[in-house]
Amino acid sequence: MSKIFDRTGMYWLFGAIVLILVTAACSSGGDDTASQTATGSAAQPQSPAAAVAPSGSTGSASSPIQAVAPAPATGVSAPSATEPAVNRVVMALQLETEANDPRYQTTIPSGIGMRPMHENLIGHDATTGAMVPGLATEWTLEAGPSYRFKLREDVQFHKGWGEMTAEDVLFSFQNSTHPESTSSGAVSLLELVKEVEIVNDHEVVIHLTETDPTFLVNDARAWEVISKAHSDALGGKAPNLSDEAIAGTAPYQFKERSQGSFIRYERVPYTHWRMTPDFPEFEFRILREESTRLAALLAGEVHLAEIAPDLHGVAESEGMRVIPTQKAGLRIFAVFQCCYFRDGAYTHQESPLLNDNVRKALNKAINRDELNTAFFRDKGDTMYNAHVYPTDAHFNPQWETRFPEEYGYDPAAARAILTSEGYGPGNQLETILTYSQRFAGSEDVGDAIMGFWREIGVDVEGLTIDARQQRTLRRNGDFENNTYVINTSSNIFTAMGAYHSPSSAKIGFETERTTAIYNEVLVTMDQGRLNTLFREWGDIVYDRHLDIPLFLMRAELVVDPNVVADYVYPGDISGSWTHVENIKSAR
Repeated sequence: MSKIFDRTGMYWLFGAIVLILVTAACSSGGDDTASQTATGSAAQPQSPAAAVAPSGSTGSASSPIQAVAPAPATGVSAPSATEPAVNRVVMALQLETEANDPRYQTTIPSGIGMRPMHENLIGHDATTGAMVPGLATEWTLEAGPSYRFKLREDVQFHKGWGEMTAEDVLFSFQNSTHPESTSSGAVSLLELVKEVEIVNDHEVVIHLTETDPTFLVNDARAWEVISKAHSDALGGKAPNLSDEAIAGTAPYQFKERSQGSFIRYERVPYTHWRMTPDFPEFEFRILREESTRLAALLAGEVHLAEIAPDLHGVAESEGMRVIPTQKAGLRIFAVFQCCYFRDGAYTHQESPLLNDNVRKALNKAINRDELNTAFFRDKGDTMYNAHVYPTDAHFNPQWETRFPEEYGYDPAAARAILTSEGYGPGNQLETILTYSQRFAGSEDVGDAIMGFWREIGVDVEGLTIDARQQRTLRRNGDFENNTYVINTSSNIFTAMGAYHSPSSAKIGFETERTTAIYNEVLVTMDQGRLNTLFREWGDIVYDRHLDIPLFLMRAELVVDPNVVADYVYPGDISGSWTHVENIKSAR
């Protein structure tokens, strides 16, 4: 049996690291001391409109109309009269890349850095993840097809860059789809949006090239609205990491960053239209090593940390608390990167991963129960299909019934399948596992999977590359024989386009039929027909073993309860760590 990586041997390091951090600490994250190369203020407008408190809507929407989400349950919240436990609350996590402009968001983890300071036309409910009014108070689908958005009035951009208007919405679209853009959504926006028409200062009509039921779910909710005036003051040039981030409208505004070290935000100095955070400042601390994040939490240097579940017990024994997401929306799975369908044929015809039986053998070689116990404290529920939740209307119960035969751990059967396909001594199956830093403990999970594969005679090599290299190789279709462990929370529309169709993302195994189904989905508005298409698509993914489904989980953060009382965040939104303004202070 494969021996999964055991972390107990590294626990002795924690004491030394904690001692170093405690000795170096002057406070519990509430001071204003900046690390080296910190960047801060940029040129400011002469008449700071941010000093004027907005007087518009507090979150209520008009009566529901077609395609309008319900209003948030709560409006503006004032800070408590009681002082928070610390001035600056600090969350430690790993970010694959950094950016100061939505134009350069290459992955969701880099986009996490935008979320505290930027808002979208459509928001997310912190408890359910459902669509709610954001910078748009309402929206309607019209003939064309087009979506008409009514914009919220009296919303201020940070640091005096004026009131948000339709001009900023248009500019934000142009910025995200700029020729230099590396944004993951740029290509789909360019393909789908024909024109952004300004009706008046607080109304826009977004004309689409075709009917697309995914527009509201994917594009409108990922469209950060930023200040045109601020960009104009910078000469239209996107800021790099030594500049100040482009002004947004969220409850926190950019304060400073030190590349590779931290990003800091400060609470806006006026009554925000939506809510007021408990903490005057918030910081993302970028710590790539698992042990370092845990040690920093125990030393009081950070107050929330992304830590792999197998280390939660260590933190809890020291008085820390685990706060899960509201929903079990985090999917952990692996995708095969090899197989790009072009002009009726596959690229990389020599890839062994083109063989359905090889992919089945690789699935059956993995002991999911052992992975779950070793790395996730048995908190993971089996994902029978990597892209379909068991609660979805299009979930096929036969997937669960057939799972032991199709995907269940059976190394003898896996070896027999490989033998039947011509692999064995003298002709080993060779493949590559690309390491991911997409979630806490992902490298360890990757090591364990490689161990399982070696047990059945696979010659597997680990490859470490950064997020930008990963994206470039993927979009160029250069991966020939790779598997990539990933985690994400996304809807079925995103999954269909990103993983098994020749979309701009080019993440997974493409097929002609899954692509055809996705193309039909894009022009189908009838929910019954959509569910039928979703089921057919899911059957193909399952029957052909197009992925390696692992676990469905709640994302979790470990927090210091002396500083953080609660944190409500949905957990079914890509990147998981959203709604940081909801972090509540212990009193």
